[in-house]
Amino acid sequence: MDTNPLPLLLTISETFSDEPEPFHSRVLHAAVHGWMEGHLAAPGHQLDPDRVGGMPNPPFPGPDNERMPGILEETLGRFSEGEEPGAIAFAAALGWQAGRNAGLDCPGCAPESHQDPLARSMRTGTAEMRFYA
Repeated sequence: MDTNPLPLLLTISETFSDEPEPFHSRVLHAAVHGWMEGHLAAPGHQLDPDRVGGMPNPPFPGPDNERMPGILEETLGRFSEGEEPGAIAFAAALGWQAGRNAGLDCPGCAPESHQDPLARSMRTGTAEMRFYA
């Protein structure tokens, strides 16, 4: 059981840290990056430095993936502008779940930044995330 919340928390947090984006774009960002983190967190998934992929290659969803439009439709049907925190958390969680399911059948892959020390520590659960008031 993967109990490391850091990748999903960072996905949600970084969706807000970018330049102001339209509501739909933020939801898409959260879903796609949630998918990647779920894919990498799938039980048994191996980081394979010989199969490094950027969007739209694994661990990201492909453009023809049938699940992603459903995630967007469900999120945008439940949330409206002004409800970004809930919409982004919801989309990231649905993306994470779909990515995790896709990662169960993956022979191994890695995102372009897999060697980054911060990314490695976050995904292994050795990083810290602090919130300041």
